[in-house]
Amino acid sequence: MDEKTTQQEADIFKVLSVSSRLEIIALLKQHGPMNVGDLAVALDISPSAVSQHLKVLRLAGLVRHERRGYWVSYAVDPEALGQCCQKVINICLCKCGGHKNRNDQVEEAVTDQMVILRMQAEELRRELDKVQKQIEKLEQEKS
Repeated sequence: MDEKTTQQEADIFKVLSVSSRLEIIALLKQHGPMNVGDLAVALDISPSAVSQHLKVLRLAGLVRHERRGYWVSYAVDPEALGQCCQKVINICLCKCGGHKNRNDQVEEAVTDQMVILRMQAEELRRELDKVQKQIEKLEQEKS
């Protein structure tokens, strides 16, 4: 692993080492896109603190934003979050060959990847459901 990759991985750990940022990610995963004000209320911290945390998460690529009129809506980036999970798994996966043989280690790694992909698929299903509901709402308003 080269020095740049190692530093990038260390930076992700720094970003995720702040409990408020983990809570923001959890809220966005649970509720979908939210604005700064809603996050501030849910976390019981100031909107400016939420904005600072979101900036760090956005620069790390874990959160994306979209302007909706006056409001800016924030959401997790499921692909980036999945890649982050994979990095953690790769770092933490024991490859020492201790009590497990190589086949067991490969099977565990594949299982871990499947779990991550299933989580991403579920997140995408929820997003698709939200979009579908918005489409249905607009179609009803149009009629």
